[in-house]
Amino acid sequence: MVVSKRRARKASAFFNGGEGRVSYRDIYTLEEAREMLALWKAAERALASGQVKEYTIGTRTLKMIDMKEIEAQIVKYANIVSAYENDKRTSRTVRVVYRDL
Repeated sequence: MVVSKRRARKASAFFNGGEGRVSYRDIYTLEEAREMLALWKAAERALASGQVKEYTIGTRTLKMIDMKEIEAQIVKYANIVSAYENDKRTSRTVRVVYRDL
């Protein structure tokens, strides 16, 4: 994935608590947001179906996120996708006629 310098700067400012207001739309594209939404929905289905929440291999343990965190991420990415899909940019043409009175 190729990231522009501008986008990388905004992402860095966002994640590092930098100055300025940066929205998630400045960081994620519509395709990325849709992909993440699908992944979080799959995680919700896996957790709801009773699949393993935690397992151990040797000395390492893997824990799944709780349902509240999954729901929060689903809402976050659904809002990003919704913002992209509901973005109605209309171009407005204005004609100016100069008059010498």
